[in-house]
Order: sequence, then C-alpha cells, then structure tokens
Amino acid sequence: MIWQACKAQGVEITDEDVNREITHLASKFGLSPGRWLTLLQQERDLSPEQYRREIIWPTLALRALAAKDIVVTPEELQKALEADYGPRVKVRAITVRSAKEAEQLRAAAVAKPDEFGRLAKEHSVDQSASVHGLIPPIRKHVGDENLERIAFGLKEGEISPVIPLASQFVILKCEKHLPETYIAPRFRKDAENRIRERLQDEKLRSTAARLFKRLQDDARVTNVLNKPELRNKMPGVAALINGQKISMQQLAEECIARHGKEVLAGEVNRQILLQELKRRSVDVTESDIDQEIARAADSYGYLKTDGTPDVEAWLEAVTK
Repeated sequence: MIWQACKAQGVEITDEDVNREITHLASKFGLSPGRWLTLLQQERDLSPEQYRREIIWPTLALRALAAKDIVVTPEELQKALEADYGPRVKVRAITVRSAKEAEQLRAAAVAKPDEFGRLAKEHSVDQSASVHGLIPPIRKHVGDENLERIAFGLKEGEISPVIPLASQFVILKCEKHLPETYIAPRFRKDAENRIRERLQDEKLRSTAARLFKRLQDDARVTNVLNKPELRNKMPGVAALINGQKISMQQLAEECIARHGKEVLAGEVNRQILLQELKRRSVDVTESDIDQEIARAADSYGYLKTDGTPDVEAWLEAVTK
C-alpha cells in the first residue's frame, strides 16, 4: 500500500537514500553501518534486508509522503529549546485526591511554610512523599500549561493555590528558580538540529498512523489465501492489493526468510525423533498427546467447574 501511494505521488526512495539513512542512524550510536546492522541482527534477529525493507524504506517513504505535515516551525523549535534548556523551577509538591483536603493542607502550609515537606511526606499520595514532596524541576511546554504558569509565577518560598490536575489536586512550594542552561554559540546549531530531528520523528509517528489508516480505508484488499473459492479461481495468488497480485511464491519466500531457520530446526528435530521411535518400535499416539495436553492444563490450573482439565481453555491460552 505504501509503495502504491509513493507511485501515485511520484515519490521514489532509492537504495542510496536507504544507505544514507542507515549511516545516519548508526552514527548516532558511534557505530559504522556494518557494525550497526550486525548488532541489529544479533540483538533483534533482524536481517539487514529486513531492516532495509521493513523499517528504513517505509520510514523514508512515509516521511516523503507526509513531508508537508512534518515541518517543524520556528515557534515549535523555540518551545522545544526552552523546554530542554530554558529556566526551571525547583519545587516541592503535595498531591491529594480531595479538593477539601487540599485546601486544608494549603492553609496549614501557608501558616507554617517550613512544615511543607513534612505535610507532603504525611499526606501526599504520589511517590514524591518519600522525599518530602521534592519533584523534578518544572520546565515550560512539557506538561500542564496551568501548572507551569503558576509554578513560574511563584517567588522563592511562596506557596501556590490549589491546582486541579486530572483527578487530583496539587499544591506547590517554590524552592528556587533555576536559570536557563547556557549553550555555547558553536554548539547551538547542533542542539537545534537534534531537537528538530526529534520533533520531526514525533510528528512522523502521529502522521504515519493517520496515513496508514487512510491507506487502509481506501485500499481494496482481497485475501485469496484464506478463501478456498478464490484460491480455485486464482491459483498461485495469495492476495490482491488494489488489484495488484501478491503471489504464493512471494509469500513463501517471505515466510522462509522470516521463519525458515526456526521451522527447519523444528522439522529436523521431529524427523530425528520419528526415526528413533521407528528404530525402537515405539509409537506416540493421538491419545498420548491428548493425555499430555490434559496433564499440562491441570498442572497450570486450567480446570472446569467439575475439576477436570479445561483443555480448550488451555490450548487457547498457550497458543495465544
């Protein structure tokens, strides 16, 4: 579907484009492209060809198809810079589930500001209670806009009004205003490029989801493989995508590429066992298999109301 969309819009992703993207990604981790591909194969069992076809090519194709929707504006870049490097506010917080309790705790904190940490430890319902309400410094443009506005408006030592936040209520005490992080002029461009790329990736993920949904909604997909009447009419065809054939040969090759080693190992082991059973004149019958499945269901607690093994429930669970 992605390839057809690219063809319709005159988008072409070349091998050179794919290689360039792999080199770029590898360089992020300080690796050569070859070492990066080897690492992916070792750690994720992802062959270089799969990585190119199933991850890099679709990513580049979607990025090209959605280019107009993943442009990072100067305003977005500035907000992200401010979020990462801008000023912050070091605060303590008390978080409770009741507005009434929040107002009572705020009154107690205003009366005795030095007791704020103790009140947080004794009453706060979030994990910051263990550290007397100390939370990571609040930054701009990363969370609740109202909470950020109130936090940055506090003076050191000042206690905020009660702030509704989702289903909870928060009280802040300003500990200190932290200045923005200085970026030397020679490093600023690199920082901007990293942030711009991150924002593009974030936009690409959301745009890709919408694009996939539209492609799926618009596509005419015929699953021939799972419909015997169609298999008889279209021998050798696995599916049709907008009239374009996916052949059984393509499907077979893809299955072998993805699962061939595992399936072959299983078949080799099965044949070794069958040969040895034959040599010893021993049979494993369907009844033996049924009994073993029932034993497994029983041992894992899959039982019917009468206490007998619930084989169907066990098979559904283990195969799923």
